[in-house]
Amino acid sequence: MGYNPEVIKRVRQLNIMDDVMFQKMAEDKAFCSEILSAILMENVTVVETIAQNSIKNLQGRSVILDALCATSDQRMVNVEVQKCRRQTMMIM
Repeated sequence: MGYNPEVIKRVRQLNIMDDVMFQKMAEDKAFCSEILSAILMENVTVVETIAQNSIKNLQGRSVILDALCATSDQRMVNVEVQKCRRQTMMIM
C-alpha cells in the first residue's frame, strides 16, 4: 500500500522546527539532546521528552513543554520549541 501523494508533498515541506515534525523527532532523546545543544550552544542532556506536555495551574495559567533537560552545570530546564516567522525561539 502506497502513501497518499498529498501527504508526501506536505511532509517534504516540513523542517525540524515545524511543530508536528519536532514532536515526532523529539521522541528520540539522543536526537533531541543534539539539536537542543546546537540551538542553545550549550551541552544539554535530555532527561525526558513529552512533546506538547500541557501543565495547568489553579490560577488558569498553563504552559506547554517539549523536553525536560539537564544543562552542563546540572541545572534542570523545561524547554518549549516554537517556530516563529523568521527565527526559532527556545523558551526555558
